[in-house]
Amino acid sequence: MIKKALLLLVILTCLPSLALGWTLTARIGSPSGSIAGGSPYKTITTGTGYLTIPAGDTTVAVTPSAGYTVSMVTLDGVTLAVPAAGGNVAIPQEGKTSRTLIAYFTAATYSMTANQSAGGVISLQRITPTVSAITTTTLTGLRTGNVVRVTATPDSGNSATSLSVAGSQVWSGSSPTAVTYDYTVGTSSVSAQASFVSIPVVSARIATASVLTSVNTAVALDASGSTSNDPPLSYRFQVVSGDPAAVTLSPAGPGTGAVTSFSASLPGDYAVQVTVTSARGATSTATTPVITVLTKAGYDSAQCVSCHGNRDPAVVAAYQQSTHYLAAGVSCSGCHNPDGSLGHPYLTAPGTSCLPCHTTVTPQVAVDFSASPHVNTGCSGCHYDHTATSTFNRCSACHGSPHPWESLGICGRCHLTHNPYTITAPPPHFNSFSTARYVTSRITCDNCHRAIDEAGVSTFNIYSANRQWGRSGKSDSNSAAYVSFDFKTLGTALPATPATSAGVDCVRCHTTTGYVKYVDSAFQDIAPFEDPVGQRAREMIVCSACHTPTPFLSYDIVDWDTYTYIPAFSRRDVAQVTAYYNYSTAGVKVLNPVTMPYDAGESNNCIVCHTGRSGGSTLRILAQRYGSSGTFWGNVTFIDPHGMAAAGILYGKNGYEFFGKSYSGTFAVHGALGGDDPGACIFCHMSADQKHTFSPVEKDPSGGITAITAFAPTCSGCHDQTVKPIPLNDPAQLEAKRLEYGSALKALAAVLARKGINYNGALAPYFFTTANQALQGDATAFRNWRAFYVAGSPPLYSGSDLMGAAFNLKLLDAEKGGYAHNSYYAKRLTYDSIDLADDGKLNATVAVTLQNLAATDKFTEQDRARAVAWVGTRP
Repeated sequence: MIKKALLLLVILTCLPSLALGWTLTARIGSPSGSIAGGSPYKTITTGTGYLTIPAGDTTVAVTPSAGYTVSMVTLDGVTLAVPAAGGNVAIPQEGKTSRTLIAYFTAATYSMTANQSAGGVISLQRITPTVSAITTTTLTGLRTGNVVRVTATPDSGNSATSLSVAGSQVWSGSSPTAVTYDYTVGTSSVSAQASFVSIPVVSARIATASVLTSVNTAVALDASGSTSNDPPLSYRFQVVSGDPAAVTLSPAGPGTGAVTSFSASLPGDYAVQVTVTSARGATSTATTPVITVLTKAGYDSAQCVSCHGNRDPAVVAAYQQSTHYLAAGVSCSGCHNPDGSLGHPYLTAPGTSCLPCHTTVTPQVAVDFSASPHVNTGCSGCHYDHTATSTFNRCSACHGSPHPWESLGICGRCHLTHNPYTITAPPPHFNSFSTARYVTSRITCDNCHRAIDEAGVSTFNIYSANRQWGRSGKSDSNSAAYVSFDFKTLGTALPATPATSAGVDCVRCHTTTGYVKYVDSAFQDIAPFEDPVGQRAREMIVCSACHTPTPFLSYDIVDWDTYTYIPAFSRRDVAQVTAYYNYSTAGVKVLNPVTMPYDAGESNNCIVCHTGRSGGSTLRILAQRYGSSGTFWGNVTFIDPHGMAAAGILYGKNGYEFFGKSYSGTFAVHGALGGDDPGACIFCHMSADQKHTFSPVEKDPSGGITAITAFAPTCSGCHDQTVKPIPLNDPAQLEAKRLEYGSALKALAAVLARKGINYNGALAPYFFTTANQALQGDATAFRNWRAFYVAGSPPLYSGSDLMGAAFNLKLLDAEKGGYAHNSYYAKRLTYDSIDLADDGKLNATVAVTLQNLAATDKFTEQDRARAVAWVGTRP
């Protein structure tokens, strides 16, 4: 009985402990955190778990994952105050056997603040995972792993020198342009700041107290007007014209003195330059006007004037208006008693007494005049009164039979004033043989500037067309199209013609004389020509190439008897054009005439030289003759289509067309513009106000299209809101097409480069075995076009097809307007060329190839997107 009582006592003693043990239900309300506690210790990270709690109150740890915070914690539905960073949470038992704790977590957000400083602006923009607006203050709502682009943009005249993010310097240097840094957000808010400094600028100025003085007379030169944002300034003066040994500059510097005193011990013309240097080393220079130093005798005319002013007032008045009196300081005795040996009265007519002075004062004038036949008549033959004013445009007073342009007073524009037998028209009218020139033994001023009216009166004119042409590429006397060779010698003498000879015929398009002979002979005469002895020159394409007759007729000719109509300033009548895509090497000759689709009237003038010199059909003829992968293709220099073959693209005539592929229907609608007169070329390229610039668009210095000048007079007839909705006179859309076109050609070049065929459009023969441009030349020219040939059905990389892909690249790259002239034809040529070059067969894999091409500095990701837009699919 006693044992039973003791057992009952033990049981009753234990019951309170059993009654106080309890369970905490731990639930993760939203993921990315944990609840941990209990005995044994347990961590709950997802869903619901149960923590066994000994009797009494307990503490559990609520912990958010990295990049997250605690958003809410509830205990039996009651919200507890728990820090966002989490921590230990006290859980009272409160006599309960179970309680429920629910923890909610949310992603942490941070901010980035742009701390602005003088001299520039810091901007912030989230770029991943989504792109935010740009701000210059604070960017909020950032999460761990987001990427923020920090851009430090210096103000005009300033440079960025450092950029810091989150307390660490991420860039330092000196940049006048924007600096960017991509920062990956961590687990805290940060700030960004940058340092800017002004770019030192100096503007030197120098004022001269007088530009005329006598020997040993001081003239103040004042550079105190120089300005800078970087004081203090230092000044250094030096003589840059004249004999420095005869000049005293006090002080000369360098030093802080901004004013110096100039004097010269010898007569002559002098110029002084000041170099102004800022505190941080920026420099600027300024040069005085010519300071003419005369002898004291230059001032001795006062005595003569005191008498002759009353006796010969007209003479004195003329003298006092002359350069001699106003600037040169030439006294009366300087001309009338040049050697000082005469007593009064002096010489009435000085004769050639001008030369002793002018040999020193204006030595070139003296040299020119001394070489002229006029030296025997003396200076007064033209400078006939005391003004010493030239009467250069009175040649007929002595020579009779006045030049038709003499009355216009323009003789001095072309003739050296003091030796009219020397021509001085501005370059490139008369250039050396190293550059081309407008005027030659066959091209005269009359061909561009002279017009004759119905009365036979001749006039000299500088037409707006002359100025427009002068701004076009055709006027560039240094252009490779004029100076690469002496093109007048590159022809084949008759009886050879393009229809019978594959010889050189550059003369027909690179010289005016050659062009006129070629088109006037019905495309037969390709003979070279020579300059007269002593008159060697390189010709250019000038007005008389396209216009006839020259001198121009300024009126229309209408002859009803012969039904003849010749408009004023008429263009040359050229027949329907046949392009000769001939080819010739030792033992190989191909004659390949290709006639353009129709007679384009006046535009035939353009088509003659813009069809290219070789066509893809020439390669096909060679493939038929020697096999598409015969040994011929194993050692042959690239066959060049030549540059600017716009007409061939326009009419779909000169590309390499791959066997089995359709190019029908690629005669662009643009080719039919202008009908049979004036034809497409003139209709589009000479429709805007600036006709003789030959451009239907305006471009910025980088070549980007900024305006479509031909839209109103031509394009708008088709490209409207209802028929052809592009480009709607939007240069941005046309510019996008231009860029897509260029990127697609970059893609083709990249595909060929993967085969070791490296393209350089600036250096013949254009394709090389090395990508190192310093090593590119004849020795590294790519010649084995069957190097990758694999026999089969179909064969892979046939020689003609591989060269054909390269041919299309060079053709289209040298024809910058292919995207507009005939985009359909250009796209098909580009697509098929990439398709062939990527794996040797035409299997429509271009889209895959473009996506797999490695991005490089020559083919960027932007190029990839543009290329896909242009030729991702075959049109």
